[in-house]
Formats: sequence, structure tokens, C-alpha cells
Amino acid sequence: QTYLTLIKQMQVYLGILIGLMYVFAIIGMELFSEDVTKEIHNVSAVKNNKTLANQCGTYWNLEYYSLNFDDFFASIITLFTLMVVNNWHVIVEAFTYSRNEWWSYPYFITWWVVCVLLVLNVIIALILDAFIDRWDSKDSASASRGNFHINQFLAASERAQEVPE
Repeated sequence: QTYLTLIKQMQVYLGILIGLMYVFAIIGMELFSEDVTKEIHNVSAVKNNKTLANQCGTYWNLEYYSLNFDDFFASIITLFTLMVVNNWHVIVEAFTYSRNEWWSYPYFITWWVVCVLLVLNVIIALILDAFIDRWDSKDSASASRGNFHINQFLAASERAQEVPE
């Protein structure tokens, strides 16, 4: 019953999330297509006198090459990885490093604010609200028979109010 209610309530918000992923994937493909590859990393490393492949925890060391914006499916996977906040700073630094420009930050921060802070929090609130409503309706239906938790609380408060002589 609760899951059916959730499906009905979340259709709009999941549609918004899918639409946002589509829009950001298209923009990401236009901005960052073929930006993060081994070849580009080698050229950037020589140009900047750095090598990040040996540094622990970098995009290249972790071999995150499949997280890119080269095609639509890879873009969706990359955005999903960023949505669940899985090493998002590593991914952002890789795209910034490959371009050697700061303007990739606003794209990724906008995705984080819109998707994680706004949409995902609303979806989690809907899930919690549905389960709390179900819990409350179950408790109110059993109030006539006596609710175990309420009875335990009342018994404990009565014992606390008794003053020993």
C-alpha cells in the first residue's frame, strides 16, 4: 500500500529528475566531450609539468575514464555518479584540469545544487512522509485496541510520577 502511494506521488519528481539529467547530459556533451582521456591527460601533464596518474585518489589513478561526457549514456552515468556524490570532487578536478580553465566548476556545482540539494531532498521527504503517514494511520487504527508504544510510555510516566514514601 505504501509503495503504491509512493509511486503515484513520485511520478512528477522522477520526471523532473529525468528531465534535468537529460538537459545536463546534453550540455555536458557539448562542453566536455572527449575532454578526459589518457592522451589528453598526458598532453596536459607535460604542459603543466605535473603527472597525476601516480597520485593516489586522482581521476587517472582511479581509472575513472568511463565517467565522461563522450556520449549520452556515459553522460547519464557520470551525472548519476555525481548525483550520489561519489568522489564528485575527483571528477570535477579532472574536467577542470583537462581544460585548464575554471569555468567547469559552475556546471558541476549547479548540477549538485539543483539535483542533490533540491530534487533528491524532495524525493526523500516524500518517501519519509509516505511511511510516516502509514505509521500514523496504523497507530490511529490500533488506538481503540490500545497501542503498545503509547501504553508503554504511559506506564513509564505513571511509574515516574509515583512518589515513594
